[in-house]
Amino acid sequence: MIAGTTYVTKRRAAVRTKHFVFNQLIPYIGNKPKLLDLIGQALAHTERAPGAVFFDAFAGTGVVSRMAKTLGYRVIANDWQPYAKAINNCYIAANAPPAFARLGGYNNAIAALNALSPRIAWISFWGAGHEPTFLRF
Repeated sequence: MIAGTTYVTKRRAAVRTKHFVFNQLIPYIGNKPKLLDLIGQALAHTERAPGAVFFDAFAGTGVVSRMAKTLGYRVIANDWQPYAKAINNCYIAANAPPAFARLGGYNNAIAALNALSPRIAWISFWGAGHEPTFLRF
């Protein structure tokens, strides 16, 4: 096992951390993270009914949508970039880990992945002293 590659559920459960809101999966030209405090203040001064909907018309990487989700809004995220759909499905639509029923449950699936021998293949390494590698088989 390569040091630092073991999946730890509590460390990676990003929805429960500030990393969920402030870290970007894909760098984006916009700079919405700098506006989060201002948007948060504006939302704090609005009346919100239970089940209130937050619509992010230009979601991009979803940083504003993720903040709205952490504040308890039902979020609708929109963007014309195809990658934005994948990112926001991950961060916004998913409210629980996948069940992995055929693998004996989520924890068993993670344990099975952690037990695999390291292999540089389709997964790329970034950081921890590794140069980025992409699509090496």
